[in-house]
Amino acid sequence: MIFFYDYGLFILKVITIIFFLTLLCNIILKILGKKNKHLGVLNVILLNDHYQEIKNNIMLALINKHETKTWHKNKKKIKKKFFKE
Repeated sequence: MIFFYDYGLFILKVITIIFFLTLLCNIILKILGKKNKHLGVLNVILLNDHYQEIKNNIMLALINKHETKTWHKNKKKIKKKFFKE
C-alpha cells in the first residue's frame, strides 16, 4: 500500500513540474513575442503626387516645345492661384 502512495506522490510531482515548466515557457514566449508593438497599425501612403508626376512627365514627353511652354505657364498660374487662397 505504501508503494502506491509513493508512486501517486511521484506522479503528482512530475505532473506539477511539467505544468509549471509549460507555464514558464508560455510566459517567456509571450514576452519575447511582444517585440512588434505596432501590430495592428495600418500605414497609409499617399501615392497621388507620385502618379501625378508620372502623368505630367509622360504628357510633357508627348507634346512639342511650344505646348510645353504654355503648359508650364498654366501650371504656374494655377499653383499661384491655389497658394493665394
